[in-house]
Amino acid sequence: MSAGSSRASSRSARRRNWPASLLTPKGNRIDKKCVYRMLSNRVYIGEAVYNGERYPGEHDAIIDRETWDRVHAILQ
Repeated sequence: MSAGSSRASSRSARRRNWPASLLTPKGNRIDKKCVYRMLSNRVYIGEAVYNGERYPGEHDAIIDRETWDRVHAILQ
């Protein structure tokens, strides 16, 4: 899905009638705030954040840094 913004992404997910299993852990619908938080989670690039400081994580990244940077260029 390539919607271009967190608002458009959440609308697209609802329009496509994605299953209820794609709700937030609290059972809420996926909205732009939820999408933005997911796209800003540094765990995906192999980092850990503690007290606002970033550290190299002990886990592998699941997306490459180039993809991360492209997403954040769109979010700006």
